[in-house]
Amino acid sequence: MRQFLPYQGKVYLSGSKSILQRIMLICSVFPARITLSPASRCEDVLEMATALQTIGVKVLYEGNCLIIDSGGLDLFQNTKQPVCFKGSATAFRFWLARAIICKSKTVILLSEQLYNRPWQIYVPTLESFGCRVNISEEIEAEYPHRIEISPPTQSNSDIEVDGSISSQFISGLMLVAPLLTNGLKLKFRDKPASFDYIKLTAQIMQAFGVVCHTTQESIIIPAGSKYLLPEMYQIEPDMSSAAFFLALGAWSEKGIRLETNCKTRFQPDWLIVDILKEMGVCVNDYGDCIEVKSKALKGICFDVKDNPDLFPILAVLALFAESKSLFTNVNRLKYKESDRLAGMFGAYDLIGAEYKNNFLFQSEKGVTVILKNGLQLAEMTCLEECLEVQPLRSIPDAVTLDTQADHRLLMAFALLKLNYPQIFLSEGKSVVKSCPEFYPRLAALKL
Repeated sequence: MRQFLPYQGKVYLSGSKSILQRIMLICSVFPARITLSPASRCEDVLEMATALQTIGVKVLYEGNCLIIDSGGLDLFQNTKQPVCFKGSATAFRFWLARAIICKSKTVILLSEQLYNRPWQIYVPTLESFGCRVNISEEIEAEYPHRIEISPPTQSNSDIEVDGSISSQFISGLMLVAPLLTNGLKLKFRDKPASFDYIKLTAQIMQAFGVVCHTTQESIIIPAGSKYLLPEMYQIEPDMSSAAFFLALGAWSEKGIRLETNCKTRFQPDWLIVDILKEMGVCVNDYGDCIEVKSKALKGICFDVKDNPDLFPILAVLALFAESKSLFTNVNRLKYKESDRLAGMFGAYDLIGAEYKNNFLFQSEKGVTVILKNGLQLAEMTCLEECLEVQPLRSIPDAVTLDTQADHRLLMAFALLKLNYPQIFLSEGKSVVKSCPEFYPRLAALKL
C-alpha cells in the first residue's frame, strides 16, 4: 500500500527569480518604470536590487509587488561605488555582461564563494569588446576579490563565447545587446549549457519588443532594437521551487494544488509537470492551477543538462519509484551552488540507497558505457556522466544529511525527511536564497 503524507491544499508562490533578475538587468540599462507582481524577496533578487540601487535606480517593495524606477537616470554614469555580489551567480554574471555597454569603469567586489565558481572563462569575451579586466585582492573579508573592467573600446557585433558551463553570462549579453550600436551576433564555441534558459531570455526580450534569432549555434539581435516595457508585468511562480510542492503531491491522497494564474510559461522548469506525469503521478493541469495527487511512481530516464535545479527533487523521487531511474549529463551539477552530485551521493550512502555512477565514452567503434571504477581507455573520449538509481529497499537509519548549504539540496532532503522523520538536515537556512516562504507554505499544507 502506498504511504500517504498528511499534506493537502493550495500553495501560492512568489514570482520566478530567473524572470525577475532578467527584467531587473534590463532596467539597469534602459530607463523605465515597471511594477512586477508577485515579486520574490529571496536573497538572489534582493542582491540584484542592491546592485540597481548602487547605480541610483529606485527599487521598492509594496505588498507582493516590486516597483523599479530607472527613468530619468544616466544609467552609465560613474558612481565610483563598487557593486557587491555575495551569493547570486546570476546577478554577478549579468553584471559582468553589463560592462560591455558602460561608459565608465565597472567595479565588482566578490565573495569567495562566487569567485570560486566558473566565471573567468568569460574574460576573453569581455576583451573582445576592448574591455580590460583586472583582478585584485581586497582586505575586507566578506568580499575579498575586486574585479575592475574598463569601458569597451571596440564596437564588435560578431562575438564568440564559451557557453559550456553556464548560460547566465550569455543571457546577460543578450539583455544588454539592444544598447549596442551594431546589434550583436553571438557564436558558441561549444553546445551551450542550459539552452532553455537562453530561450527564456529571448522570450522575455521578445515580450518587451526586442526580437532575438536564437539557435544552438548562435544568437542574433539586430541593430536598432529597442525595449518597450509595460507599466505592469505579471511574473510566473518560481517553478524551480514549485517542484518541491508538486513532488510532495505524489504522497498526498487528496492532492496539492499550485496556483499559477499567469499568461506565460517561459521557465524551463515547467517541465516538472510533464516529468511527474511520466513518472505516473496523477496530474491535472487546469491552466490557472496544477493539481498533483498520489499514485504509484515509475522510474524515469532524464537528461539534467537543461534543468539542473530539478535534479535533486527527481533524485529523491527516484528512490520511491517501482523501477530504476537513469539521469544523464549529471557532470553539470558540479558547477552549481554546491557540487550537487557529490551531495546526492553522500545522502544516498547514508540512507543505504543503491546507485551507480557511470561514464559514457565514445570510441571509433561506437559508444560504450564504462563503470566509474572500470577500465578507461586513453583513446576514448568521455561524452557524459550518468547516474543510475534503484528504488530504496529498506528504511534508513537516523542520519544527518549534509545540504552543503545548497537550497535545492535542502528542499530535496526535506522531502526525504517528511517520509522518514528520523532523518535530520545539516541546516535549514539556505532555502532563503530562492524561496523564503518555503517553511510557511509547507506548514499551511499540513493537516
